[in-house]
Amino acid sequence: MDLHKKGVFSMSVSDLKEPPPEFRGEVNIEDIWKSVNLEMIAQGFVSSQTKNPFAVQPNYSRWAPWIGHKTRMDHSVLNTEFAKVATSKVTSAEAQMISVSEDRLVDELMKQKVGVVRKLCKACNIDSKGSCMDLISRLRAEMQNRQSYDKMFQKTWGALAIPFHPHEGRLAEPTPENISSANQGKLKVSLPWLFEKTDSSNAKGHPITGSSEQYVLYDKLHESNTKDPQDVLKM
Repeated sequence: MDLHKKGVFSMSVSDLKEPPPEFRGEVNIEDIWKSVNLEMIAQGFVSSQTKNPFAVQPNYSRWAPWIGHKTRMDHSVLNTEFAKVATSKVTSAEAQMISVSEDRLVDELMKQKVGVVRKLCKACNIDSKGSCMDLISRLRAEMQNRQSYDKMFQKTWGALAIPFHPHEGRLAEPTPENISSANQGKLKVSLPWLFEKTDSSNAKGHPITGSSEQYVLYDKLHESNTKDPQDVLKM
């Protein structure tokens, strides 16, 4: 989340140009990220970003996700960020999609233990007393408020669907022993698939490594921003 907050652009929604109807989100990842690199280099030679002749102004055709060249088929990738800009008209199909999203969130909540649902209520500043159904009803009522829907979605979906494994994206189990060893620079973790592809029939395995393990690690620039002692296992 820290990286997301630092990577936003100070732009008004009204300044975003809508793409033409035929635009399907396909952009050239190499061209776009080369232009971003050039902008960053040029920042060292100008007094302000407004004077940077290579500044990249994000729009529907000039932005792309970062995907390593060995983990994609070609230079063409999808930019779907433009679809998040709310237009002045809300179609019946869009309204139905919103409704389905709420139903799906509620379905996920129904599968959780009461302790998890109670924790979500507390995180969303909602009364956490009562039965599991009482709690889910309060959460759903909060979802009806369109202004707070995004916040609810982030907290609810983020808490229920952790995509990283093992150890929730950490390199080792967050035990006191492992944390202490990591702080001392003595923790050793074996990742053999970095050197030789894992011989596995797992359909979710990476096409290059064969491993289905997914980690979320800090880069050198952001290691000093960590506050949770367990984050040492993400370095």
